[in-house]
Amino acid sequence: MDAFGSTLKREREKRKFSLDDVSAATKISVRFLSAIESGRFDQLPGGIFNRGFVRAYARQLGLDEEQIVAQYKAAAGEDDPNTPVETDLPRGTQLALSPGHKDLPWKELAVFLLLLAVGLSVWKFRSLEPARYRSRTTQIPAPIAVKLVPPTAVTEASPIHITPAPLGKPTEQHTANPGSQPFQLRIVAREDSWISVSGPGDEIFHQVLSPPEEKSFHSTSRIVVKAGNAGGLAFFWNGRELPVQGREGEVKTLIFDNAGIHQPPPAATP
Repeated sequence: MDAFGSTLKREREKRKFSLDDVSAATKISVRFLSAIESGRFDQLPGGIFNRGFVRAYARQLGLDEEQIVAQYKAAAGEDDPNTPVETDLPRGTQLALSPGHKDLPWKELAVFLLLLAVGLSVWKFRSLEPARYRSRTTQIPAPIAVKLVPPTAVTEASPIHITPAPLGKPTEQHTANPGSQPFQLRIVAREDSWISVSGPGDEIFHQVLSPPEEKSFHSTSRIVVKAGNAGGLAFFWNGRELPVQGREGEVKTLIFDNAGIHQPPPAATP
């Protein structure tokens, strides 16, 4: 046990607090609190989570938070000038889920619709050629009317319709961007675990979940979940419970979208 952890343990015992008492007040698992006191920092999530745990611990004991965090950085080697600097999140920060929206590829879509209209015209012209020669009359296929909705008037849920001129066949319809379907992700804590949830390009949520807490997210784009105890969490995608995604205490990253769950690609070796 290092001097930093010994100091926290001595202050806790002086106030007659048990690890369970501190865990209940701070929502930090006993396993993480014990790792802080014993100096086993490699068993913590890392980065801002570690400093957040230490800050909450010091606040519960009535100690100077900034001084204790500074002592932790020195003990953990985070004062090394070569160590990347991470900014602590403001106290009590929680970010609401905001589903991301991707711009529709209007240029590619317009080219596709134009090619589709030309293809339909050629097909219709060739299908009418036998009847034209039999009747010895020239028939010119009716042009295909392509109706494009201006980009400023289209939202992600707005369909684009292709309406051929009346030729005795039903109207054909296509829906733009069919992959952006909404989905629901529900995370239920069966054991204490920290989680970090990110949307497109930004973190939207981080917190330690304790049983029986749960969090739900609705989105039309992918959600990235990093869990500090993958075996202690249950994941429900569109109401269907998924298999256990890891072992107890395993740190794991999972990706969810409207197609289900995916494993992230392996990191490239430098």
